[in-house]
Amino acid sequence: MIAQTLIGQQLARLRVHRGLRMEEAAAAVGLTHARVAAIETGRHEPQEREVAALLEHYGLQDWHERQHLLSLVRGEREPGWYDRPEVPIWLSAACASEDRASLIYSYGPHYLPALLQTRAYAEAAVRAVQHPGATTEQIRTGADLIMRRQEVLRREDGPALWVVLDRRTLLDPPLANVDARLDQIDALIAAAKEPRITVQMARPSTVTQYLYNGAPFTLTRFPERHREDLLALHLLHGSKLISEPALVEDYHIAFARLYISAHPVDATPDVLGEIRALVAA
Repeated sequence: MIAQTLIGQQLARLRVHRGLRMEEAAAAVGLTHARVAAIETGRHEPQEREVAALLEHYGLQDWHERQHLLSLVRGEREPGWYDRPEVPIWLSAACASEDRASLIYSYGPHYLPALLQTRAYAEAAVRAVQHPGATTEQIRTGADLIMRRQEVLRREDGPALWVVLDRRTLLDPPLANVDARLDQIDALIAAAKEPRITVQMARPSTVTQYLYNGAPFTLTRFPERHREDLLALHLLHGSKLISEPALVEDYHIAFARLYISAHPVDATPDVLGEIRALVAA
């Protein structure tokens, strides 16, 4: 019952976002108004073909996002906290991947990965990417989601995390307050001491002769041997999930070049300490 309620809420949110009335959506996919109403309110268990048709009509083309919602319809997984209707489907699919991951690689050339952000950084990051009219509640809700995502790292069976960061990420953050900047650096220093978290700082490309010229990205590996790794490209309107083996492998190679050319892991506290001194000056 919980799953079908969540499915209905997500479908209702997508319909409203497209500016469609319920009767318009029903007619477009060959359903009755009463049937769509029953699906959206969770009163009837939807059929996969019905949900797939509605997703198609609402313009949800991304395969991973569609399969994420359809997996609930098929009963292949239990609902997670990320299935709440206020969580966009692209983010819900990304969080579900984190939840089941054994290892996460991430490169942040412009901003910190969500899993390592302090509350102040999270609020500032959400504010920076929201439209100018975003409300305080919208910003708070976005930061709450980031904080909730981080709980996966505190689970006993949670994934290992390996990140490579550029200095500019910390020298030019979306934080105006110096104390908040220092708190974020201190949080990174503490995180780098955790046994399942690896943090490396990139060296200048003039030294390494390597320049990654692409979007921030995350690679997720799963404990199931048969399951392919997942690539998330962090783009303007959210993260695009990709499982095409050749493309995923390209990004594994890119990440390998990044961590090989970065400062050694044991130098991370010293490099972060130097950046902290610059920020505090």
